[in-house]
Amino acid sequence: MFDPRYIKAMEMIHQGVIGEVAAIRAFWFRNHDWRRPVPSPELERHINWRLYKEYSRGLMTELACHQLQIGTWATRLIPDSVMGHGAITHWKDGREVEDNISCIYIFEDGRKITFDSVISNKFYGLEEQILGTKGTIEPEAGKYYFEDIPPAPGFLQLINDMEHKIFDRVSFAGPSWASEVANKNKGQYLTGKRPDPLDDGTSLLLAAFAEAVITEKQPPLIAEEAYYATALSLLGYQAITEKRILSFPDEYKLNYLNHKK
Repeated sequence: MFDPRYIKAMEMIHQGVIGEVAAIRAFWFRNHDWRRPVPSPELERHINWRLYKEYSRGLMTELACHQLQIGTWATRLIPDSVMGHGAITHWKDGREVEDNISCIYIFEDGRKITFDSVISNKFYGLEEQILGTKGTIEPEAGKYYFEDIPPAPGFLQLINDMEHKIFDRVSFAGPSWASEVANKNKGQYLTGKRPDPLDDGTSLLLAAFAEAVITEKQPPLIAEEAYYATALSLLGYQAITEKRILSFPDEYKLNYLNHKK
């Protein structure tokens, strides 16, 4: 909530720049066992507390909580229900919490936030993909992409068309078939420049804290957003553990939309 990339992303979303938010995909992938060295066996559960359900809710409270908040911030809504699945498929070392999970959060109108985490493959890293009817935003990468990109200059289009007419293969599948490969649009930077890959956000948090102390004002909605990130993470964990679809209890809902207004 203090990162210029995310703040700009939310401004664009709430102004309708990328159209209506159709879905949000969040993922966080690592390749690490989370295990720390233990000098003596009796300290195992204290040092490696993340691995045991007595102390930890695993990937949901360690990673998902950071990304689920993006969904409530972007949509200004609270999901009504959640379903999920988790398992220990790789790090079979005595841990109790899952090493891979998937959750689907469902809004009243049917839109969804999906969260996936695997800690035995890091290729895709982490990202929140906010999919709008007119464009897509990837705030962690600091980029946005419009569905329709401006056409190439006329001369390049002419060459392109000629090449297609001469060299393209003929499709026998008819006009209903088109290969749905990923868009090659390179997008644009949210803040006009490439994000610093070495900046982990610590300086932004410290600056925001100092500002809050000096001005004696908290950032807008910081308590509400933190509350819902926590509640949604715990509800997702419960859905995974109990293997059923759970509803967000009314008694735990704040007057969120009025706060947003």
